Amino acid sequence: HGSTEIRVPLGVGIAGFVATSGEIVNIPDAYKDARFNADVDKKSGYRTRTILCAPLFESSGAIVGVLQIINKEEGVFERRDEDL
Repeated sequence: HGSTEIRVPLGVGIAGFVATSGEIVNIPDAYKDARFNADVDKKSGYRTRTILCAPLFESSGAIVGVLQIINKEEGVFERRDEDL
């Protein structure tokens, strides 16, 4: 399978929010969260349900990226998932 890179502007969507706020975001229903950018689902044909997104920091404390995990196989992401 080939992959298609999808980029969104800083501050847009869940990943953009996390990249600018530095907060971990755990969303049990993506389409009920106003920050969710459904354009990515429309472009990819995928249906996002659950999202866990966390900032990645360099040693100086600056945010260098985000880690976003979507669609937990069973149920929603829990607090223990955030702690990983």
